[in-house]
Amino acid sequence: DYASDFDCNKVKLVCARVSTRAAFLVSAAVASFLYKIKRPRTTVGVDGSVYNCLPHFHDLMVKNIEELTIPVYKFDLMLSE
Repeated sequence: DYASDFDCNKVKLVCARVSTRAAFLVSAAVASFLYKIKRPRTTVGVDGSVYNCLPHFHDLMVKNIEELTIPVYKFDLMLSE
């Protein structure tokens, strides 16, 4: 049997929700780190297949980190390969 369009759409939705949650959790950790070190400018090295393969993951992380920190803490996310 083949997967129906309904099944495929549900799998797509679950994947989107899981990747959004992953971006939020990683962003929370990075924001905590930025608060802890209290530097005005920080470059954060990021690695992993989720970060590399999902085109929206970087943008989600930036958005979430900006929401969780104060504007004094500037940051860059850089691929650490």
